[in-house]
Amino acid sequence: MLKGTHVIPFVLVMSLMVGQERSGEHPKEHPSQKEVRVVTKDNLATAIENYVTATSSEGMYRIKDEKTGQTLNLKLVKVHKDRLSALGEDTYFACADFETADGKAYDLDFFMQGKTADDLTFTESTIHKDQGVARYGWIEEEGVWKRVVNKKE
Repeated sequence: MLKGTHVIPFVLVMSLMVGQERSGEHPKEHPSQKEVRVVTKDNLATAIENYVTATSSEGMYRIKDEKTGQTLNLKLVKVHKDRLSALGEDTYFACADFETADGKAYDLDFFMQGKTADDLTFTESTIHKDQGVARYGWIEEEGVWKRVVNKKE
């Protein structure tokens, strides 16, 4: 049983603890309860658009054409949300249309990796089509897409 001088400190400590609970000092949501945003077509497209914008210079995305050795300056036209696919192991790709200042069309594939939409990071971009002519193709095997080099190349 509490006696005399011990009662005041005990009551004071309890009052402070209750006050902290009510003051809103504690986060409403524990960090481990944070909503995990799965990778969708929309947020992958947004991640690609953000990457292109962040790495472009004067509105032009630069990529070296491995076939010709030239560096292309390309303007993003659109990311195809309907052409987004999983490659396995938290790796995804989507096609995007680009064009040069003189109107030549290129289709680039962008590859990103991440367990969630919030941690998607760029890994690679490749020229898939030059003026509508494919440099490689894709086949699906058990829900995972694999790149196939065209025999003509």
